[in-house]
Amino acid sequence: MGMGPALKRFVDKAEWKYAKTYKDSWPHEYVVRDKIPEEMYRALCEHIEKEGQVERFYGKPQTYLHEDGWSYWIMADGGWKADRTGIVNRTPTPLYYGERMRHKLDPKSSAWMRIRDRFYETGPDGRPRWAKDLKEKLAGMYTMEDEAKAKPPKLPIKKDLQGSLF
Repeated sequence: MGMGPALKRFVDKAEWKYAKTYKDSWPHEYVVRDKIPEEMYRALCEHIEKEGQVERFYGKPQTYLHEDGWSYWIMADGGWKADRTGIVNRTPTPLYYGERMRHKLDPKSSAWMRIRDRFYETGPDGRPRWAKDLKEKLAGMYTMEDEAKAKPPKLPIKKDLQGSLF
């Protein structure tokens, strides 16, 4: 079951903050519990808990909710109900841990390093934010990954009449 209309409006209109410290490794954005309406925080966490699936992030269990092209997860010490400073993260589904690892796009992989800067831009405030054409870039993401892995074609070596290479 998808998000109800009020929760959908909230996630579409919320002021998600781009996690600048993770822009080169695990790009995502977040909202902090004490900066958003409590009823929306609770509704979002409950929806993630109820509709999400437990997966792994570097071996640690993490509940992810994949909906409308986004992957959501909760970061809260002792569970979201107890943690007053909880955070809800989200990233476009093609960039979430499970999808990237299926394609061997670890943050330290050369393929990821070649394509990672395509997904964000610097805003007028000097902070990173999602690229304006993010949707188009994500649609071709794994094509870009394949291009990044591809070796350049071998060109024939030509020799002039004296045998030198040019």
